[in-house]
Amino acid sequence: MTITMYLVITLLLITISAYLLSEDALSIFDCCSKNTDTSDGLQNNLLYNKTFNIANFSSCPDYARNSPFNALSEAHVKEAVSRKVQLRWKRFVSSVSPYPENKFSGRGIVSSTSSGLNGCRRLLASLQLLRWLNCTLPVEVYAYANELEMHEIRNLKAIQNVTLHIIKDKVILKNRKKSRFVIKPFSILQSSFEHVLWMDSDNIAVNNPEYLFDLPHYKNSTAIFWPDFWKTSGRNPIWRMMNIRCREEDYEQESGQLVINKRLAWKALNLALYLNSDNDIIKLIHGDKDTFRLAWRSINVSYFFIRTHLAIGGFDLAVAEKSGATSNERTFCGHTMVQHDPLGKVLFLHTNLVKQYPPIQGLIEKNQTIKQNKINPWRVYIGYTNTIPNMDAVVFFYNLYVCTTFTNRGNSTWSPLVEQDFYNLVPVSITEKYLSYLHGNLIKSNKFRKIRIIDRHWQKN
Repeated sequence: MTITMYLVITLLLITISAYLLSEDALSIFDCCSKNTDTSDGLQNNLLYNKTFNIANFSSCPDYARNSPFNALSEAHVKEAVSRKVQLRWKRFVSSVSPYPENKFSGRGIVSSTSSGLNGCRRLLASLQLLRWLNCTLPVEVYAYANELEMHEIRNLKAIQNVTLHIIKDKVILKNRKKSRFVIKPFSILQSSFEHVLWMDSDNIAVNNPEYLFDLPHYKNSTAIFWPDFWKTSGRNPIWRMMNIRCREEDYEQESGQLVINKRLAWKALNLALYLNSDNDIIKLIHGDKDTFRLAWRSINVSYFFIRTHLAIGGFDLAVAEKSGATSNERTFCGHTMVQHDPLGKVLFLHTNLVKQYPPIQGLIEKNQTIKQNKINPWRVYIGYTNTIPNMDAVVFFYNLYVCTTFTNRGNSTWSPLVEQDFYNLVPVSITEKYLSYLHGNLIKSNKFRKIRIIDRHWQKN
């Protein structure tokens, strides 16, 4: 090869590389990926998703009030890196094979688990409660090899219509080292169902959730997603990487529960799996939860987003040895995300903070009515009286407990907060049944200082 020919080839390669990083090249990928998952007749009048020019990625504030994940938004990412990340995921989307006909069918619940109280035991209790609620949906549970004890495997298989899958896929096992959350989109993709209800192992359905698949909110879309407490800052580089706008009204997604039509959202679901294995992506967001809405929005696939603000379930705590406590001596500690269905009815209790607690050791008030002397941690429901543009959640520590609560900061323009007896919304028989399936207290007693759960005696107020 002559020197002249070598220089010509080198110049040609440089020109091609420059083009691939240009806006023209990005528009080609936009053309290939847009509307790939929705039928011609599917109109998203529930939540409108649109791809925007990268230069106009943000229309929301540059803060994320009280979010414990604010530091993720402060990462500095060069524009060239954002463009490379965007090119990678768009190339991936264009490479996804069409939805495989005759491979998936029907409706079902999918979950994953690991060993122990915070994994398999909670999932077992949740599945047993579903059967008690007359939910007949088949269930598929995914776990990594060598993570479950033999008795846990037997107990899972003993529940009617539950199938256990042990993950042996080499690519997923490799990506697991990057992100432990990759198991969620992988399990949904691999499950035999076309219509999937995903539930985390620490999530509790308080009603039979089968009806979700028949609601127009799902049938006129491709998925139902639920809100988190927080909003991602407009400064987060993730918006540029995904080429979508940060919108004032959008809360982050809470993925303890998902309802997905795999046929209509096939490429979006595959993209969610991809995002969980991209190092540049996962370091800007917390876990898997937002990879779903980001994947759906980035390729313009419709979904219904629950607009009823999630509420908080918890109890009043007091550190004391004496009986009784005044309102000034107690502290509300929220530990459960209370999620609603599209009609505004309480449906899921995502107990994501309970598993981080130290054990509770008596004393329970003498007037406590919980059966079998169990420490039932659901006593108080707190939430806003209606849906407003903003909610203000706070995370704090109380004697080794991680707690959440809401505040309106005295702002008269915000919807007032309401506190209710938890059992006005969720029958005590349901939470007691769940606890009975756990064979004891949700939080075990041990050698920690005594924490008392204080009842408010709502009937006397």
